[in-house]
Amino acid sequence: MATAIREKLDELYFLTPAETAELIELTVEDLRKMRAAGTGPRFVALTTRTVRYFTSSCRARSGLPEGKKRDQHEERGSL
Repeated sequence: MATAIREKLDELYFLTPAETAELIELTVEDLRKMRAAGTGPRFVALTTRTVRYFTSSCRARSGLPEGKKRDQHEERGSL
């Protein structure tokens, strides 16, 4: 039970593009291109200039299928 709660809380933590790039060994520019293409780790656009990535998505990055577009609503969903 505690693990399930920890996993749900983990979803609430966000990383900056620089932190995300370091964690998954990409550049910030690579992440920007992935966002534009609709691929890459899940993120939320807090403002037009502020993006944050879900920590759980960054950890699971290796499991993301390359080139698969995500639903626009999922990527720009509100909190």
